[in-house]
Amino acid sequence: MPKKQHPFHNTGVKTPKSERTKEYGDDFGVNLFSGESNSITVRKAITIETVFTCIRDKSETVGRLPVSLYDKSEPGKVRKIDDGRLHKIFTQRPNDFMTMQGFTEFMTASYELYGAFYAYIAYNDRGSIMEIIPFKHQQNVKPAMDMNGRVYFTYVTNDGKPSIAFGIDELFIINQFTLDGFTPVSPIQYNASFLNGTYDTEDTWNTLQSDGITAQFALATDKSVSNEAASRLKKDWKTFRGAPGVGNIPVLEDGMTLKSLQLSPKDSELLGSREFSVNRICRIFRVPPERIGVPKSASSNQTMLDIDEAYMRNGIEPILLKYENACNILLAKLKVKKFVRVNRKAFYSGSPHRMVESVAEEIKMGLASINEARLDLNRDPVDGGDVFAIDSNNLEFGTWDQLEEIRRRKEGSNGNSESTDD
Repeated sequence: MPKKQHPFHNTGVKTPKSERTKEYGDDFGVNLFSGESNSITVRKAITIETVFTCIRDKSETVGRLPVSLYDKSEPGKVRKIDDGRLHKIFTQRPNDFMTMQGFTEFMTASYELYGAFYAYIAYNDRGSIMEIIPFKHQQNVKPAMDMNGRVYFTYVTNDGKPSIAFGIDELFIINQFTLDGFTPVSPIQYNASFLNGTYDTEDTWNTLQSDGITAQFALATDKSVSNEAASRLKKDWKTFRGAPGVGNIPVLEDGMTLKSLQLSPKDSELLGSREFSVNRICRIFRVPPERIGVPKSASSNQTMLDIDEAYMRNGIEPILLKYENACNILLAKLKVKKFVRVNRKAFYSGSPHRMVESVAEEIKMGLASINEARLDLNRDPVDGGDVFAIDSNNLEFGTWDQLEEIRRRKEGSNGNSESTDD
């Protein structure tokens, strides 16, 4: 059994960076594809604007959804827990240096970039959970299976120390789908060739932007120009190109004229492919292009509500389900009748109008009490507010044990009115 320690800490004398990168990868710069011409790293991939924006949008979307802990020890009753050690670890601060929002943001970013998120579960001597600590170098956690079919994980820090082995019960794991049952699929790795090409396209775009796309020109004259003069002119006229040359006023000499040059077919094709690349990257990370500022197609009849609903269903919900399952499996191992749930309604908290509509529907259907609805809308509970709409036709509020009495009263009043009319 390995000694329990904070495995993300680097200790000892570091090996040279080149050797470290070759063996384990430097931070998140590990090469995820072996082909020389198609090599890509997470550090390189995330410098692509669309990749960065997709990861940021997705991680911040998951991070702002509140996580709650519930108790189900009493049959037929579920009670929200607002204090205690497990409440702190599973809803507030999983460890000493991270909030729950930071934890779930890191989890989502690692899940999308590497295909998995790994954290070490620290127990005290009594077997109670004290912290859940993410590994610093997520890509250095390697799953494997021994000859008896047991899955284990090894972690190598960047200081060149021997690897640390962990059993599956010692780790908190959120995985993408696998092709062998335990090795997660990395979106960056399996799209390395395309992302590498996109990186080159972005590099060309940045070069053209800095040089000035519409400022490609040549100086023409009927006179002969010496090599020295031509070299001087080239050097001087660089100050008129691109953004730095906007305020400069050129002075033509020796009968020279300015001739505008068009982009080469190759550069034009690269620039035209940027929009196509943006949509492909969005498909990889399951983020609607409209979420990252791409204008909606004129032919699209989808509303932003439709787009957000699809995003929640296809992009966010799978991560939330995996996170809840990992938390609840861990709680079950502790033999406590508690479970974790993420508040999906908070997905609409950035749009108060839509949030009110969502909460109002729950009230009308009798699914939420007045006080539960007020909490969802960040309002304080009120005395007598723990009532439900138990008759949804006229929204008569009460507790469920009063339902039969209210129905009898209504039936009686209806019968009396009918007899009076007769």
